[in-house]
Amino acid sequence: MAAKALLDENAKPSEEEVKEWMSGNLCRCTGYYKILESVMAVVNGKTDPNYTFRKRETTAKIQSLDVYKPVAKTN
Repeated sequence: MAAKALLDENAKPSEEEVKEWMSGNLCRCTGYYKILESVMAVVNGKTDPNYTFRKRETTAKIQSLDVYKPVAKTN
């Protein structure tokens, strides 16, 4: 969420600006380098064009676990 907010405000932040913006986040699983690397990939236009496909595939796998409960949308 913080990365999205940063990119909404500044589409081309420097690495230092990303580090400063993300400094309040706590990450225990992958470490901060992967977060920084991911944000900078977006900034530099180096994202995987197959991401949308993988996202659909991952969603289908989660739903197949039979523990997935869709959340009803409210208006």
